[in-house]
Amino acid sequence: MIAYARLAWRNLWRFKRRNLFAIFLAGAGFFLFLFYYAFMMGYTESFKNSMLESIYSDILISHKNYDENFPFKNLINFDEKYIEKIKKIEGVKEVSARLIFSGTVFSAYRTEPSLIIGIIPEREKDISNWYESIVEGEYLTSNDRFYALVPKEFADKAKLRKGKRISVMIKNYKNEIESKIFKVKGILQAPFINEGIIFVNLKDLQEITGYKNKISGYYVKVKRESYLESVKKKIQEIAGSELSVKTWSERIPYLKGLYNLSRWIMFIYLSFLFIAAAIGILNIFYMNMSERTREFGLLLSIGVTPRRVFYLILIESFYITTLGIIAGGILISVVYPIWSKFGLDLSLFEKGLEYLGVSKYVYPFMDIYGIIFSLVLIYFFGILASVYPAIKASRLSPAKAMRFVR
Repeated sequence: MIAYARLAWRNLWRFKRRNLFAIFLAGAGFFLFLFYYAFMMGYTESFKNSMLESIYSDILISHKNYDENFPFKNLINFDEKYIEKIKKIEGVKEVSARLIFSGTVFSAYRTEPSLIIGIIPEREKDISNWYESIVEGEYLTSNDRFYALVPKEFADKAKLRKGKRISVMIKNYKNEIESKIFKVKGILQAPFINEGIIFVNLKDLQEITGYKNKISGYYVKVKRESYLESVKKKIQEIAGSELSVKTWSERIPYLKGLYNLSRWIMFIYLSFLFIAAAIGILNIFYMNMSERTREFGLLLSIGVTPRRVFYLILIESFYITTLGIIAGGILISVVYPIWSKFGLDLSLFEKGLEYLGVSKYVYPFMDIYGIIFSLVLIYFFGILASVYPAIKASRLSPAKAMRFVR
């Protein structure tokens, strides 16, 4: 078999132009698969991160009976030492606390039912994207008393600007209505943040509601996705059975489902790309077989079995596919680092991307699944393309093949 492998390698360069084109098709297919996969996974990753940074977080620590549809129920005690203990866990980037209540926000021009979210401003900078989303005014600080951040959508409809006043009406711990005036310190425009949300200092909201030292939960940001499960496990050991520790995929399973669905849709879609490349390779092998009819007839006439002829062509296909993978791999290894550094600018579609919660710069994201699947596909279709010509060649009649004149 080693002798046939060597023969297949020599045969590969007898038709240089044609086989180089086949290598180009295989390499281009491999490169385009990885490029498109990295783009779409980067797009999906950007969507996921925007949602987590705008509304959720990587991990939520809350009461075991906490329901995010009713965030003002089943509150837990706030402990700064508890935050510092979690921050020491390897893989944790930042930990913050939020207190969430439903209420009503009044301005001179508009009344809006809203979620009032009490935050620790300095800690939220590394968890949410609110700090980076300020389009007018300034971000909150812990020293601000009764200042608020409002979404741009609400600010435009309510004709609010920095320094304007809004009235917040909310129920306190006695189930009585409390009202407080806040000044607008900043206006933000972030994905998934609509007019029904405002942000205030945690201490201010605790004071108004009378829930002293109470929070809805602790929100944790991890450094990388790979740390998620290990961090969750260590937090659960610290929290014990009284608190619930949930990752983003457990809190928003539909987002996890969308994430996996996007991967499979890409695999199916990109399979057609390899089919197109395989058809081109099939055509090249068929033409090669036609021109080498006398050669195959000679091999069969001197005692080479049809199975050996069949394997010979498959080995040639394997060489072409492998060389294509090497060429495509070299190209993607050059493009990927540059793309990761500068991103792909989609400013032309900026408005639509903002609506979907995606940045105008899309950065690539590649995982082992994409690489393995692309290798399986390209080898499958690359070698499959040579099966029909190989069968035809192995079934040639030696006498007729020797008399063949092209």
